[in-house]
Amino acid sequence: MVISHLDFNSDKTSIEVIISSSIGVTKVSLLDKTNFDEAEGYVFTEKYIDDELFNITLSDLNIGKFSGVYVLEVYLENGQVFRKALIEFTDFKKCILDKVLEKGACNFCLQYDSRAIINSFNILQALELARDVGSINSLFTLANSLDLYCSAECSECGN
Repeated sequence: MVISHLDFNSDKTSIEVIISSSIGVTKVSLLDKTNFDEAEGYVFTEKYIDDELFNITLSDLNIGKFSGVYVLEVYLENGQVFRKALIEFTDFKKCILDKVLEKGACNFCLQYDSRAIINSFNILQALELARDVGSINSLFTLANSLDLYCSAECSECGN
């Protein structure tokens, strides 16, 4: 396995990475919702040392907190590319819970909005499933759907 460890640290201020490869690593990059459709994400090759832990911090990404989907890409000298996804679910879960609590106080509202709430929960579960089976392309589509549902710009969700 090339990406032997990918996880948030305990206080979620950095992503911990360990890469193990007998073939030379030419590039290490991280994709998120801001750059997933570009040719390359944030590049961290200079931080990489074989079999040693390195961290990608909030300041490296110029963000205040981790939220959503992150995909680490490791490019090898032989042309192979390895990808592994990491998801910070807290904002998505909080959004869905807030909508359930908001609509749950009103039977009429809950009747009207229950499909959207159920669909958002199913999308959240599909996001986790896509990560588990390695369907990297689906991750950003599903996360973008949840971002839209949770935003004030979702005109079909009762906002």
